Amino acid sequence: MNINWIELHTRDLQAQKEYYSQVLGFHTKMSRHQLTIVLGKSGLIFTQADSNFDGAYHFAFNIPENQFSAAKEWIMSRQSLLRDVEGKDEFSSQTWNSQSIYFKDPAGNVLEFIARHTMQNAASGIFNESQILNISEIGLPSEDVVSWAND
Repeated sequence: MNINWIELHTRDLQAQKEYYSQVLGFHTKMSRHQLTIVLGKSGLIFTQADSNFDGAYHFAFNIPENQFSAAKEWIMSRQSLLRDVEGKDEFSSQTWNSQSIYFKDPAGNVLEFIARHTMQNAASGIFNESQILNISEIGLPSEDVVSWAND
């Protein structure tokens, strides 16, 4: 899936701007109430949330299917990866024929780099932020998924 634009809430726009521009190297544009980031074919907008906002999201970035190891090295030079209870930091899906790694931004959002091996999107060169293809997934956590989905 290619998501064109996502708009999410955050309590601290400045922390998000610093992370996405300085840590990840993305081009950002900030106004008083909004941070805009363009990543490949997708756009990510963070808007200023109320001070009582206590939410987080999960979203995935497609990366070239042949750049998984390079993407992992690239992000690990900037921050640590999330690990499961066994200490594993790489996750494979046979159903999706993919490999993923996960990490968090300052707001607690879980970000994912996913290399989908059925997509013919191999890229040459050294992996960097310019090789992120698009946002391909968005997860909206809920304490009661069934009720939320039925609304």
